[in-house]
Amino acid sequence: GGPRALRYGSTRDYVLGMDVVLPNGTPLSVGKKTVKGVTGYDLTSLLVGSEGTLAITTEITLKLLPKPQAVATMLVPLPSLESAAQAVTSLLSHGILPRCLELLDEATLTIVRPLSQMPIPEAARALLLVELDGEEAALEVLMARHGTEREKLWGARRELSRALRGKAKFKLAEDVVVPRSKIPALIDQCQRLSEQYQVFMPCYGHAGDGNIHVNFLWTDPSDEPRVHKAIEALFKHVIALGGTLSGEHGIGVLKAPYLPLEHSPQLIRLQEQLKAVFDPKQLLNPGKIFPGHLQRFHSAC
Repeated sequence: GGPRALRYGSTRDYVLGMDVVLPNGTPLSVGKKTVKGVTGYDLTSLLVGSEGTLAITTEITLKLLPKPQAVATMLVPLPSLESAAQAVTSLLSHGILPRCLELLDEATLTIVRPLSQMPIPEAARALLLVELDGEEAALEVLMARHGTEREKLWGARRELSRALRGKAKFKLAEDVVVPRSKIPALIDQCQRLSEQYQVFMPCYGHAGDGNIHVNFLWTDPSDEPRVHKAIEALFKHVIALGGTLSGEHGIGVLKAPYLPLEHSPQLIRLQEQLKAVFDPKQLLNPGKIFPGHLQRFHSAC
């Protein structure tokens, strides 16, 4: 994933083929080494999204794109989340597809302002970081066309995760996705959950594809149960908004108990059966993705 996925897609879009080894030692080549090809099931995408639970990868064939001639970046301070959402919708509806379209909410801005080498107005309640690339002649109207200027604009954004971690002893980040029009509703709900559970919850992320990183910060270990209640409430709200529990990070271990919020028992069972075909002894990344596997893994430990 990442900031440029809005324009260029995610990792799976560039993996043409893979050489892998199954847990029993069987080597397999899946996919192709050509740009097009549709023979058989798309096992390449299955393996890319499997979080290391199906096979061990030994070689990957990737599709590459030419480097753009020019890049231009700008900061857009806005008075509200609603105006930020309207700006995103307007930009995309006019056929403009940035390579990056990042959103920072008000709580996040309080942390970013001291780090930023570019002034951010105190009146701003949301901020968009917009970056376009393409032919040199097409980017004359935008600011920050030179590398040093771009670095100033991106510097605070790149330091954001580290800065957030410095604000509290413990930090969890959940990367949820909702339809773009629902971003204000999501962040409004995060503000309500923050007040309800007394957990600091700054939000930022990829506004162009609705992928928002919701952070949970706390210092007292006794607050952890309250944090997990806030996380569960967040996930339920995301599903109610027509969203998904993860856009980039995957399910892993921590999100495994929440998978049934999004996937039906039948769908989970089908995926468990696929896992059993590749890895019948449950050797690869045990405890990941599926709630039942997590419980069995903890029992075995």
